[in-house]
Parts: sequence; C-alpha cells; structure tokens
Amino acid sequence: MCIFISRPAKFLVSALLVVASGGVFADTTEPVPAIATSAQLIPLDDAPTVASTASEVVLYSHYNNSSSLTPATSPRVGSALTFAGSGPQISITRISIPVYSLMSVSYERVHATLQFWERYNAAPNVASVFSTSPPAGRVEVDLIGPFNLNANTGYLIDATLAKPLLLDGYQARGVSLHLTSDYGGGLVENTTLVAAFDTGPMPPASGAHLASFAEGQRDDFNFGAADAEASPLAIKFFGTPQKLTQCSSWSGHHNYTIEEFDDSAAFPTRWNVNVGSTGGSAEQGAGSLTLSGGGSGIPYVTSVGTLSVPPSGEFSVRWLARYLRVGAAGDGLVVSKGLPTSGSGAEPGPRALSIWQDNGGFRVTAITDATQPNPAPAFQETAGANVVHDIEYCWLANTVEVWVDGVQKAAVSRNANLPRPDSMWFGNPVTGPSDWNNVQVFRVHVRKPVAADTIYFDSFE
Repeated sequence: MCIFISRPAKFLVSALLVVASGGVFADTTEPVPAIATSAQLIPLDDAPTVASTASEVVLYSHYNNSSSLTPATSPRVGSALTFAGSGPQISITRISIPVYSLMSVSYERVHATLQFWERYNAAPNVASVFSTSPPAGRVEVDLIGPFNLNANTGYLIDATLAKPLLLDGYQARGVSLHLTSDYGGGLVENTTLVAAFDTGPMPPASGAHLASFAEGQRDDFNFGAADAEASPLAIKFFGTPQKLTQCSSWSGHHNYTIEEFDDSAAFPTRWNVNVGSTGGSAEQGAGSLTLSGGGSGIPYVTSVGTLSVPPSGEFSVRWLARYLRVGAAGDGLVVSKGLPTSGSGAEPGPRALSIWQDNGGFRVTAITDATQPNPAPAFQETAGANVVHDIEYCWLANTVEVWVDGVQKAAVSRNANLPRPDSMWFGNPVTGPSDWNNVQVFRVHVRKPVAADTIYFDSFE
C-alpha cells in the first residue's frame, strides 16, 4: 500500500492487507525506504482493538461501534471538524476509516483519497464549504489485493503515514474522502464500497464535529452547503498537537520555504545535485530525498539562491530525516555562509548548523563563534540506522536555539563575529572511503516569525 501526499506533502508506506480472521492477502514493500509503516483492511468488528500508541493521541474520533454506522450513499464524502487539544498546529500520523462493502466482490485494489483543508466556511448557501487556497495536503491510501469482501459487511482501513501530515491549525478544518476500487478493469468510482456515517447518539469521542457532506458530481473534493448530511462522517485521526515552530520568542510564523520532496518539477529549481565528483546516487520522490554512497562519494546537494535561508531577520530551519546505515564516512545537513567547493570541500565561510553522522556518532552542533568552529555538540548519540529525528534550528536576534525531537537542547548567545548563513547543503562535498552513512530526508521547512504587531497572518507558502 502506498500513501502519497500531494503538495504540500507526500507520503510513502508499505502495506499489510488483512481481511477476515487473520487472512493475509498481500504484503507489498515500496522500493524507496520508508519509515516503519503499515496499513490494514480489517473486519469492522475488530475496530475497538485499534488504539493509539504511546507516541500519539486520538485527535478526532467519530465512530462508537459498528452498530451505529450506516453506509454512505455516495463514494464522495467529507467532514468539517475541530481536533482535540489546544494546537496550535496538528501533526497527523495515522488514519482509520470505516468502509462498507454492499456486495460480495473480489477486489484487486482499494483506493482512498483524503484531501485536507485549512478552512471551513459555515455560511448558508455557500458554493464551496472548504477553502480552495491553499488546501492542506492530500493523502492517497492504495491497498493492493486481491481480497474478497462480503456483502453488507463493514471493514476498517487503518493507515499509518510514513511521515506526519502537518496542519497549520486545529479548529474548523476540513477533510474530503473519495473511495475507488478495482475488480478487474482498473480503479473506478462505484457505490458498492462506501464510507460510513455515524448515526449513534453519542458525541465524538475526541474533537468536535461541525458538519458532514456527501455528493457525487464534483471532482474538486469540495462540497456545497446544500450537500450537508445529518449524521457525522465516521473517521478517526491519530497524532499530536504541536507547534510548527518551537523558537521560544515567536508568537507566530510565516512559511519561507516548505520542501517536502514531492514535487519533481520544482526540485531542480530549489536544489543542485552533484554526483559527478562525489559519486553515489540521489533519489527524490514520494515525499523524501535519499542520498546513497557509491564508490568514493555520496551526493552533494546544495540550495539554489536564497530559497533556503532568508536574507535578513530571524529564521528557523526544521529538518525531519533518518540515517539508513552507519558508515565510517560522515555526511549530513549543514547551514552555512556560502557553499563548499564540490570535490575539494573548501568552505568560503563558517558553518552555523551541522547535523552529521559518521561512525563516531550522530551530532547536532550549533556554531556561535567564528573563531571556534568545533564546539561541543548540542546533542549527541551513538550512530544508528532508521532513527527518525525532528530537528529545529532557530537563528534569533542575538541567540541560537537547537530543538531535537521536541526538546530544547541549546539556547546560547551568538557572537557578532559569526556571519549570517545564506546557504544549505546535504551529503558531503568531498570524496572518502566507500562506507557512507546513507540518509533519507523527509522534509526541510524554513520559516520566519510573524511581526509582533501583526493581527492576522496565514503562515502559508
């Protein structure tokens, strides 16, 4: 099963499809490495066993039990909702969707598209209830069979995202769900496999339901006010409330560069990939950039122009990535003044941030004084593989902060002799032994603070 997210995010997962009494129909693994993820299609009566994990909470849930669910009359449904907690932003890690098979059918493939929206308009008679600029991201869940579904039987799609879907708020958000299926001739929309509405008397177990919708004509994933349904859409979201920027002095943010590595057309306008002098391979797509060593080098990827770092003012760089193996030769992500020369590694200016792994360990180092280019790391651990880290670096007025997996690891004064960084690069510009630390980068977000006197800001690209 693949999960993809179109702009501004894209996901990749592997799948285990289970229908009825532990029967395994397919086990597919994507060629691009993914965070340990899975997706299942299980009997709906097993839904109470689908619970949150230690690292996530139920952000929204509106199905109490299978007896309160009614099949939708359209394969296109949606919901306006408010997530549990106080935000200010949301990170979604897993989605559970009850579906009904209204006929006994052998499916080769089941596909669910979820379009998320940042704004809901509750005005009466509105032509489109969800804002169209910008949408918040799209998730595509692709379940590969074959598997046999029974007539008038409920099932649950439970999908874990390869990387979290980030929403810029938690109140009055929207999600649209479109189901298609393939029983021999390709994916088609039909009314034999549909989502469900919760007709029970209970309120949502988590979050708040605002409105639900269903219609069968539009192809933009949106709905009109006249498409409202009386009962809530049955769906469950797992994840965590969070702040998209952790910089301690910021009251809000504007997005400067949001890189999810899911747009092949835009990628070369933002990054230069050099493999000629260093060797190795770079694979971009499906929501990640994977750098693999080969021969005597690993790719050297550099930012284009000022897209990576704002030319003035405070900024933050937030990086989600994992190393895929441990090797003797080091590589990583660096924010610096100027870019090193490919092949020689000569650096025109000092580094400001270095996220690096070699066989000596994994280190996050913030340089605050140009005369001391090798300070003690703000964070260090034994080198490892398949450990995902979420790291944010804040360049503030006179200080820098380093956050690792939601915990502040450094807040130190910055010497005036340290020049402002203007570039970003991944990998390593120099050759070395063939034993490299292959790395998979899932996202790089660069943001600026909202002005203290700003009343409204959208914090979008």
